[in-house]
Parts: sequence; C-alpha cells; structure tokens
Amino acid sequence: MENKKIGSLGEEMTCSYLKDRQFVVLEQNYRNRYAEIDVIALKGDTVHFIEVKTRCSEVAGRASEAVPVSKQNRIRRLAEIYLADNDLCDKNVEFHVVTIDLHDINYAF
Repeated sequence: MENKKIGSLGEEMTCSYLKDRQFVVLEQNYRNRYAEIDVIALKGDTVHFIEVKTRCSEVAGRASEAVPVSKQNRIRRLAEIYLADNDLCDKNVEFHVVTIDLHDINYAF
C-alpha cells in the first residue's frame, strides 16, 4: 500500500475512533506552508491537536518514533495560528500522537 493511502487510512481510523467517543472533528489535514496537523478535534472545552502516524511494517521504524522535536514545534506554532483564527484561544489545548501499527493487526484478535 502506498504511503499516502496508509496515512489516509490511519487518519480515517482516528477520526472514527474520536467520533465514537463524542469528539467533534473540526479539521483534517489543516496546513500552512510550514506544517500540517492531521486532525483537530473538540471535546468539551478542550481542543485536541492530533498527529497520526501509521505504519504497515517496521522497516521505516515504529510509528511512535516519527515525530521529532522540530516537527512538534511546527505543529505547536500552527496550532496557535488555528486557535487565533478560529476564536478558540479561551479553550484548553492538548497535543497527541496517535500511532497505528498495521503490521500488528494480525495479532489483534
């Protein structure tokens, strides 16, 4: 499966999971020229900024190893822009990394 399809699958799985738990998905693939946030969701008075990392093999490393500090900083700056542009500066904020390792799916059941 190509990387873009794998990433999209992981993002859709994440959005479905969040919606099942009463989160409101505000944005998918929110970006500017410097960064992208995969999913932005709201639950209660907290805005959740979510980076989704999906892998189908360990060749590229574990999904949890794929968000270096430099990327975290770009995501944080874009989140600040999003909050200001959408009049959400009064909300609580959380950042998450969702990791989906599809190569382990055979052992899930």
